[in-house]
Amino acid sequence: MSRRSTLVARLLAWDQAIFDSVATGRSPTGDRPLRRLTDVADHSVLWMAIAAVLSRSDNRRLGRAGRRGLCAIAFSSVVANQLAKRAVPRARPVRTAVPLARLAHRIPTSSSFPSGHAASAAAFATAASRTAPVLTVPLGGLAALVGFSRVHAGVHYPGDVLAGLALGVGMGLVTDAVLPTYEVLDVTPRIDRVAGRPDGQGVVAVINPESGGGRGADIAELLERELTAADVRRLPDGADLIAALRDAARDAEVIAVAGGDGSVNAGATVALETGLPLFVVAGGTLNHFAGDARLVDANASLTALREGTTTRVDVGVVEGEGYREIFLNTLSFGSYPAFVERRERWEKRVGKPLAAAYAVWRVLRSEEPVVADIDGVGRRLSLIFVGAGSYEPRRFVPRLRPRLDSGELDLRFFDSGPRYAGARLALAAATGMVARTGVFVARRGRSFEISREQSGQIARDGEVDDAPKEFTVRIDPRALTVYVPAP
Repeated sequence: MSRRSTLVARLLAWDQAIFDSVATGRSPTGDRPLRRLTDVADHSVLWMAIAAVLSRSDNRRLGRAGRRGLCAIAFSSVVANQLAKRAVPRARPVRTAVPLARLAHRIPTSSSFPSGHAASAAAFATAASRTAPVLTVPLGGLAALVGFSRVHAGVHYPGDVLAGLALGVGMGLVTDAVLPTYEVLDVTPRIDRVAGRPDGQGVVAVINPESGGGRGADIAELLERELTAADVRRLPDGADLIAALRDAARDAEVIAVAGGDGSVNAGATVALETGLPLFVVAGGTLNHFAGDARLVDANASLTALREGTTTRVDVGVVEGEGYREIFLNTLSFGSYPAFVERRERWEKRVGKPLAAAYAVWRVLRSEEPVVADIDGVGRRLSLIFVGAGSYEPRRFVPRLRPRLDSGELDLRFFDSGPRYAGARLALAAATGMVARTGVFVARRGRSFEISREQSGQIARDGEVDDAPKEFTVRIDPRALTVYVPAP
């Protein structure tokens, strides 16, 4: 007999001996609870119930932990039941070895190796605990009890359970990588109380009726109806919004604008020039700034104006020779705008991870990298993103800003210089492990000096214009006053 066969024989003998010890051991106080535990763990009922309880918590992290735990169970069930059990067939323990009162109600006919119950338990506990560490001890202990109950009830050998627990931990870690989580911070903005304007006295609004596919006209009528003292001006077709806002600012105590992020950017430009507070009504397609400012609809904006609740937000500034512009959300150049467009086009069909991987691959194949220096370090850059504020998650695709006054920029880019960089990034985008590739760079700071080989276009809050070869991007902390609803 080979050395390998001898080792396997010894492991099987130890496994049988430990099972026999558990089967013959007397535990009258534990028999009924352990039998009930192993039965309620059937079909993951136990873990679904725990996830349901967590979802009802006021703590959003706990609800997210429960959902991610169920995802991990789905992954582990596929691997354990469809792959591992078919690859390693093993007979179940002999039922007569265990007292009748202790036997599980349902003993599957599939392979005993590995324990699917143990795998599901460990997968749920691992994935949930990675999201909410406070659950580590209670869920880890419960998973261990479920695993022991499978041996105690005569369904599995100890080796089956240990293999299942190891598999479940692995699937929990895979879930954490494939479905990356991020902390949504409950940040209360610093609210400044000013005199309320219930009827809109001193407010001058400039609204493009065509914005948001025609929503601008409806918003203009709403403001005229709700703010009877306000001056609501409709932007003529083809007119320059910035010029109209500057003209309106001469008669205003509050400058108001309705539309998408481009319109809000124009309003902020004039508000900063004149020192006036900005009143925003979301009326565009995406409304990133309005969403981050909790201006979810016109009613939220009107409430803030009437109650006189404002806050001060950061403003991103980009300036070079003969050029100075602002951005409230993001600035990008290179192939990042093309990446965003392709990802959003495909994510509803195949999901965000695969859509991101496909978009990366297509963009890197079709777009030339930008040769540039960032703070004096030369790189070949693609997918350059600069956020006015700290975005989350700290991975490839930023999704939200917990606060509008973090006082720093969020710079992210892909360095296409290293070998096989494009393939590495596409694979990492599909698995949620971009931050570990070594070709994705994420930094935060107050300012960045950027020097390109030639001038070219940049995108600010969705609007594209030409910028010089060399420019500085910096954050102007709490520079703009905006009406926002109180928490």
